[in-house]
Amino acid sequence: MNERRRPHSPTAHRPLLAPGGGRRSLSNVGGAVETVGDPKLTTRLAHALSVRAGEHDATLTHPFHAYPARMHPEIARRLVSLTPTATTILDPFCGSGTVLVEALVAGAHALGTDLSPLAVALARVKTHRSTNGDRKRLVSVAHTIAKEARALVDSDLKATAPPGESHWFLPHTLRELIALRARIDLEPEGFVRDALRMLFSSILVKVSHQSSDSDPELRRKHIAPGAPFPLFTRKSFELAHALAELSRAIPPDTLAATVTTDDATTLATIPDQSIDAVMTSPPYAANYDYATHHARRYAWLGMDASAISTGEIGASRWFTSSLDKGATRFERELTGSLTAIARVLRPSPASRVFFLIADGAAHDTPMPADEVLTRAAAAAGLVVLGRASQQRPAFGPEAARAFAERPRREHLIALGLPSR
Repeated sequence: MNERRRPHSPTAHRPLLAPGGGRRSLSNVGGAVETVGDPKLTTRLAHALSVRAGEHDATLTHPFHAYPARMHPEIARRLVSLTPTATTILDPFCGSGTVLVEALVAGAHALGTDLSPLAVALARVKTHRSTNGDRKRLVSVAHTIAKEARALVDSDLKATAPPGESHWFLPHTLRELIALRARIDLEPEGFVRDALRMLFSSILVKVSHQSSDSDPELRRKHIAPGAPFPLFTRKSFELAHALAELSRAIPPDTLAATVTTDDATTLATIPDQSIDAVMTSPPYAANYDYATHHARRYAWLGMDASAISTGEIGASRWFTSSLDKGATRFERELTGSLTAIARVLRPSPASRVFFLIADGAAHDTPMPADEVLTRAAAAAGLVVLGRASQQRPAFGPEAARAFAERPRREHLIALGLPSR
C-alpha cells in the first residue's frame, strides 16, 4: 500500500439553489471558526472547513457532471490528509464520488455506498482508472454516436421517450435525446458504455425545462435544434481529459475503488471492522430532495429509484407535513448510519469518522445539526473528539425566520470509538 499523500492541482464551487430550506451553503464563505475539543485536532478541522470559493475545485474528475451539494473537493482532500495511515476509506453517502477520488489519489482503498443508482453509476465512472485506449475509444465512440443519432432524428425513429417526460423538453430536443439514448443502448456493456450513459446524464437537465440540477421546478427554456449533439461530444473530451489526470495521480499499487448500492443505515455490503476511516457528508435535513432532482435521469437511464424514493435521509419531503415527524425520522436514520459505521470501523484508537453537516430549517424552526449528530453518536456508541463550526447564510424566507436569532452553521465533526 502506498501511504504517501500525493499533492495535485485543484476548482470553484458555485452556490446551489435548494427547495424549501433554501440553498445548501457550501464551505466557501469564510469567517471565524468556532472549535470545541482537542486543540491539535480542531485546528486541523478548522483548516479543512475553511475553504475559499474557487479553491482547488476543478481538478481530476471532480468537475464532470453536476451534482447538487457535493462536498468541496478541497475539504475531502484535507480530510484524507488527517488519516495518513488509513488503508481503507469509506464514504457511506458517496454521491458523485468526491471523497472516493481523493482517497484514491492518496493511495487508499476507496469504498463508497449510496442509495441512489445514479450516484453509484456516476461515482464508478469518476473513479475509474482508465487506460489511454479506454479514453481514445470513449471520445471516438461518442463522436460516432452523436453523428449517427443526428441522422436517426431525420429517419423513421421508432423509439419513444420515457413515460411522463415529454413535457420537460422541446419537441425537437425530445427527438434528439431519444435518438442519442437509442444509439448508446446499442453499445456493448463495459466502461465505455457506462461512461456514455453518464455523458448523456450530464447534458440531460441542461437541455430540459428543469430549472437546474439543484432546482427541480419547470422553467421554459429555448434550446436550439441539434444542441445535445455538440454538448455530448464536448463532454466526452472533458471526461477523457479528467480521467487521464486521475489515472496519472493514482499511485500504481492502489486498489480500484469499490462503489455499491447500499443503505447507509445498515451498510450490509461492508464487512465488520474493515474500515480505517469514514469521511462523509450526509444530506442536510430538509434541504434537498434527490429523488425529485434526479427524476429526469432515473427515467431516461432506466434506473430503479424506488430505494431512494423511500429511504432518502433528510429529504425535504419528509418535513412537508410535520417538523416533528421529519426531525424524528432524520435523527433515527442518522443514528442508524452511525451505528452501522461503528460496526464497520476497525477497533483501533486511530480509526476516525468525519461528518460534514449543516444546520437545517423547517417550518421556521432551526435544527442544529451538531446537537442532532452528538445525540446520534452517543446512541451509536461513538464519541465526539472535536468539532469545527462556521457560519453559513440562511437562504430563503423560511430559513431566514428560523435563524433570525441564531446563526446557521456548517459543522465538521470528528468521531471515534470509545477508549477501551
